[in-house]
Order: sequence, then structure tokens, then C-alpha cells
Amino acid sequence: MSLPTTALANVRVNESWIDRPFTDLGDTTTKVYYLRCHCLESDYTALVQGTANLTSATTAGVIATRYVDALARWVGDYDFRSSPGGYIQFVRRFANIPQNHNEYTYSVVTLPSGFWRSYGFRYLRFQGGDYNLSTRLASTYGTNPAGFTIVTPFLITDDDGLGSYQQTEEADGIGFQTIPDTNAFYRSNNERASETTKVTRWMGDIYVGVTPYVIPDNINDSSDPPV
Repeated sequence: MSLPTTALANVRVNESWIDRPFTDLGDTTTKVYYLRCHCLESDYTALVQGTANLTSATTAGVIATRYVDALARWVGDYDFRSSPGGYIQFVRRFANIPQNHNEYTYSVVTLPSGFWRSYGFRYLRFQGGDYNLSTRLASTYGTNPAGFTIVTPFLITDDDGLGSYQQTEEADGIGFQTIPDTNAFYRSNNERASETTKVTRWMGDIYVGVTPYVIPDNINDSSDPPV
């Protein structure tokens, strides 16, 4: 789809700069370009998301630009201001699709209690409740919000003794993904998604999906139950 460049012929770039938003996460490739523009208010026309880019001044809808980056998509115009003589100023923004990255923090996670069952009696082995756990926030990026993989939280269900003496109790209001048993859940040292993946708009037509992962602590591991 071609861009409507005729009405944009007088869009002049007065100032431009680059931001690198993820350098603290080791991503020095992702760039966001800012072009402060000036044109007649009557001649302003927005570009087309998914089509406009920074390959050239023409595809960027400006007279000239000192930046060229075919991987930088138009993600919107903002900061509109009036200017004398019927002109306006605004900032035109282009961005790369960011690299996937991880951030690390802590979050409060509700863990289930774990029990041993022996001869009809249950013995508490893992104390459930709210725990502050190290959390990995996995961020992935794309332009199709329906194309993200949605990871669901862990769920622990009761094991009624079909070859196993372990069972669990589900915490109220918390969803957990089914796993073999409580012992495997707490002792496997595997990451578990603590919340469902959330997909939100990052800029323009670029979306981000964030999934928090935790490794459940081996909490209150009591001695083996009586036999």
C-alpha cells in the first residue's frame, strides 16, 4: 500500500533524536526515533500503521530525515502544538520491534499446602501461604496480539492415592496448573508461571507479552510421615 505523500510534502523535521530504551537489559539494538516536525495544520495527515517506516523520507512522510532504518515502524504522532501562521508542531515516532528480554524482581505468590496421606491420615509436609519469591518477568514482542503464546499459571490438584500417598490443597481463588504431586512441585527446581501472560500495546502496533515465572521454595519440608 503506497503512502499519501502529496499532502505531506511540507512536513519538515526541525529536530530529531534516538532513544535506546533497553540498554540496561543488554539490548543495544532496539531504537526509538523521534522527529519533531512542522507543517501547515490543514496539510497534516497521519501515516498508516504497518506500512509507514523509516526506510526513507518518503516512507516517513517528511521532506528529509537524517535517520534511515527500514526496521523502524511508524508508531504514532504525538505532542501536537499550535504554531504561528496556521502551522502545527508534533513529534513523529518510529520504533524497532524490541528483542525479547528478561527482568528480575520479587513478587508475592500464594503457594498451596502439601500433605502426605498414610493409612487414611494426612500429615502436613509443605506449609502453603503467601511468599515473597524471586520472579523472572519474560517479555516477548510482536505485531500480532493474537499470535502470542499465552502461558497459564500452575494448578495443583488432589491426588487421591492412585499409587501415590501425596495430595495437595488448592488455595482459595488461586489457579494452579496440574502437576504430578506436591513433592515434585516443590523439589523439582523448575520454573512455574505464577500469572497468566498479559499482552498489552507497547507502541503503535507493537505489542508485548509478559509472563512472570517463579521457582517454588521447598517450604516447611517436614520429616517423612510415619509408616
